[in-house]
Amino acid sequence: MLAGAMRWKPLDVTRLPRILCGPILRRVDASSVTVWVALHRKAASEDTRDVQLDVFHRKTKLPILSGKLKPTRIGDVYVASVQATGNGLLSSSNYIYRLSFGVEVIFGYPRGESEGPATGEPTQLKPFDYDEFPDSDPTAPDPESPAEPEPEPPPDPEDVEDYAFQFMPKDPHAVRIAHASCRKPDGEGMDALALLQDAIDAGKEKKPHLLILTGDQIYADGVAAPLLLMIMDAANKLLAGAPESKDPIEGGVAVDMLPLRRVSLLKTAGIEHSYSPGSHLVTFAEYFLMYLFAWSEVLWSDADVPLPTMIPAVFTKLGAYRRYDGPPDGDTWAAQLSPLNAFRRSLPKVRRLLQTTPTLMIFDDHDVTDDWRINAQWIGEVLKTKLGSRIQLNALLAYILNQAAGNDPAQFNPLIAKLFAGAAPTQWRHDLGAKLGWDQTGALKQSAIDFHYTIKLPAVYVVVLDTRTRRGYPNGPDPYPTLIDGPDIARQIGSSGDTRPLLLVSPAPLWGYATVELLQAVLAAHPYLDKSLTWVIDIEAWARIDDLDSNLNRDAEAWGLVPEARRALVEAILTNWKNAEFVLVLSGDVHYGFSAEVRVHRPAVKRFVQLTSSATHNQEGKAKFAAYPNAQLIGDVLDFGTTSSQFFYVVEYHRHNKSLEGVSEAVADSFAKWLSVMYSGDPSSYEKSAPYNNCGVVRFDGTNVIHRVYTVNWQDRTTALEWVVPTK
Repeated sequence: MLAGAMRWKPLDVTRLPRILCGPILRRVDASSVTVWVALHRKAASEDTRDVQLDVFHRKTKLPILSGKLKPTRIGDVYVASVQATGNGLLSSSNYIYRLSFGVEVIFGYPRGESEGPATGEPTQLKPFDYDEFPDSDPTAPDPESPAEPEPEPPPDPEDVEDYAFQFMPKDPHAVRIAHASCRKPDGEGMDALALLQDAIDAGKEKKPHLLILTGDQIYADGVAAPLLLMIMDAANKLLAGAPESKDPIEGGVAVDMLPLRRVSLLKTAGIEHSYSPGSHLVTFAEYFLMYLFAWSEVLWSDADVPLPTMIPAVFTKLGAYRRYDGPPDGDTWAAQLSPLNAFRRSLPKVRRLLQTTPTLMIFDDHDVTDDWRINAQWIGEVLKTKLGSRIQLNALLAYILNQAAGNDPAQFNPLIAKLFAGAAPTQWRHDLGAKLGWDQTGALKQSAIDFHYTIKLPAVYVVVLDTRTRRGYPNGPDPYPTLIDGPDIARQIGSSGDTRPLLLVSPAPLWGYATVELLQAVLAAHPYLDKSLTWVIDIEAWARIDDLDSNLNRDAEAWGLVPEARRALVEAILTNWKNAEFVLVLSGDVHYGFSAEVRVHRPAVKRFVQLTSSATHNQEGKAKFAAYPNAQLIGDVLDFGTTSSQFFYVVEYHRHNKSLEGVSEAVADSFAKWLSVMYSGDPSSYEKSAPYNNCGVVRFDGTNVIHRVYTVNWQDRTTALEWVVPTK
């Protein structure tokens, strides 16, 4: 612990504010606004209250949209994704919002005297005169008039409330879209979402009109030990009414549920990653609360994160347990303290960014577990176990509450009301498992719930893909999945004669960095080479190399690894979105970033722009070997080897690299440190140098997509790198 730092104490619920996490501005379209929030339940009498959302025009203060929702109670936490509807939003216009809990205003625009006393009833909306404002009616039929009036300018950054936002303009030249993925609390480096907010505060970047989080909003696997202890403490204090109290996996704590001590438990579920799953999330309470810790500083307290000596203070009836003195557990715990403390300090910035930026999300594997549903073998070995099935359903319940409902409240709010009508996680899991057909069955895919979704916005059409729950699994020895099974592709991407750009969100890049995917293909064919490379990259995994199955522990799931699947998706887009000006693909997953111009020549001519921003807060060493060259012009060898004359394209990749000034010395120094660590056997001291955490912001200039990436250089100084990718 640093000198002068305050000592962490178990959570005191009597001092908690009303809002535990959020609010997070979620789906915003022409007819609705959705806000997610988690509240502290302070008395049983509050169970009859609704969460109400009111949206006002920022200039006139006229009420535009209103709605209310009975929040879902999880122990002593209320959670709600409340949707406001009404007159509709105008492109380019600025709005403010207010959240109320019953008659209590808890966030946003204060109630004015002219509104009268609060009643808990929806705000009475007045007819809105669209001609009064310099915007066109968003309900006008397509195609929209090209003669759009001059849009309303964004407010001065010095005069922006923390509950104000601007609805996306129709003119693409005025639009800013941010995207990021893979945000691990104890990850190395600086949180790129905080870097973006810093740039906004400094006037170097304008507030985005849309933020898309393309996967891994939480990391259920590899949770830092101090963070898991805080989550378990919060579960005991806030969710005492939610867990099954007689089940040590859900209620009380057994020694094999302590942080860093869960390896043997997770083995019963077949979950054995390329790193040790000693602090993997297991219970519904843990999955649910992980989001509150990832998005808000409230439950962290003002002190530094806990040392292992605090375990007896959290679990007073635990009894005897093996202490965390010395290696390996004590050293691991100590190494996680500094990254977690830095992450906690950045959370207020991230929270402000999410309060006023319309935000869409989709899961990837770490929202459930590493390599979730990676192939048929994994499903058979993990999801047919009692614990493996339980973990998957716990994760999906938390995802539906905290992510999915904000993407598509019309579908998920009624589903939540049904799923959480029971008294405890046992019933919730049973009902969700029955609906999905996934209750310890090992079923390969589901079709009951649409986790994918489509949103029409003024400047772009957004299609968000579910590349996890509707996969195809080829027969035979091939371990690679098709990320969307063929029959589901057309259903997920939809269709339109719209001419505006199609913004396609695929958690895994549609076009990944070809050299990396080629290496994955080679390793799949040569498992001994695969294990040798594992030694080079990860000495911890090498220590358990005989226990690792290459088919399960190789992170090899990408569109390019099954060329036929990518071809089917691209050809469906060419057919269903043939009028779209171009296709912008936003992705994450891979823990490095790049921009790519893809020129499809057959079976039709279309420009695709692949932009990948990863990780937000999880820079790691494995990708530093691919840090060069800064740009390369190559054909995609994985497709060229199997393609027919009916499908042809060319890709130009641009690697998001660190600033070149002094880079040779930095790389040489890092490599020397890495070598010394490899042979000293102390992976916790390894200083990772590249690639750096990054968050991308996309703009359009008529003939190009400009991809600005907020990151740090090799000296850990904030910088912005920019790539220009042609669309014509």
